[in-house]
Amino acid sequence: MSQADINEMMRTFFGNHFSRDVRKKFNWWLVHSEEDERDEAMAELWEHSARETDLTTLDDLNRLKDQLQDKQRRAAKRKRALLLSAAAIALLLVSSITTFFWSKKYFYAQHSGQEFVQVIVPDGETRSMVLDDSTHVFVNGGSLLIYPKEFTSDTRTVFLLNGEANFAVAKDPKRPFVVETQHISITALGTQFDVDTYPESRLVTTVLKEGQTKVVINDRRGQATTEQYLMEPNQMLSYDKETGKVQITSIDADQHASWTKGNLIFRAASFEEIMHTLEHRYGVHIICDQLHKMSGSYYVKFRSSESLEKVLDVLNNVSTHFTYRRQGNKVHIMPQ
Repeated sequence: MSQADINEMMRTFFGNHFSRDVRKKFNWWLVHSEEDERDEAMAELWEHSARETDLTTLDDLNRLKDQLQDKQRRAAKRKRALLLSAAAIALLLVSSITTFFWSKKYFYAQHSGQEFVQVIVPDGETRSMVLDDSTHVFVNGGSLLIYPKEFTSDTRTVFLLNGEANFAVAKDPKRPFVVETQHISITALGTQFDVDTYPESRLVTTVLKEGQTKVVINDRRGQATTEQYLMEPNQMLSYDKETGKVQITSIDADQHASWTKGNLIFRAASFEEIMHTLEHRYGVHIICDQLHKMSGSYYVKFRSSESLEKVLDVLNNVSTHFTYRRQGNKVHIMPQ
């Protein structure tokens, strides 16, 4: 592949939405291409990006890739059931690259000199942690969270670049707690809320369990706008990435956060939405033939002990019937 072809492919890729198969092919190339070839293409794309950012970002991106690969090696040594393949690493990495374009502004403009912790949670896993201010965070599979090792500024800002996380924020009236995503920013003083910003989903959502939060809508470049909303407990704010519309609805926040206990609760969810959730929960790649035949909304609950096969069997009984075949971490679903 010529350098010109690579550059054009990357410019096109980052400017459009593609199918999952196309994205995964691109992901594979990013990880498996020669270092010089990939770095030159990334640098060219970076130079033509409209965002102003620090020149060390490409080095940071490569360091992140190395950390992910190091996780893979350690996982293999421990003989864990779920191994981080290069393709899985690439999927998480590339889905975050575009968000690095906007997030790096915050890192260097507002938090110069701070040491940051990168938390990468592969599909099929979850992780919990306590931040410097005693805030408790529970992170879902397929997520990338970045936060300062120590909160030294007048705000406690963390960056959820991909995925889902639940925050139980320690009270500190003098230092608001801020969760930055590409599309929305959530500010709280002492509260508990959930943020979902998976890249494959059309919606970015945040659900408030207790306290009060302020949600600011960002523009397409990740800059804050004047559009903002105050949320009350048991409300969900949904931001549509395609239309820019915002909707606030009532919801049972405890039920919504049940994923932190391993449970799955779907309310008026589409079959495609459920499949994405199962991918993150069980660490599998699901291929569904003729997805349009799986229409309708689904209301169903699953306990943490349920296997993937059990979940699929239940869905098969309450929906248009389908068959499925699992080979390793790949699941092929075929409507009957």
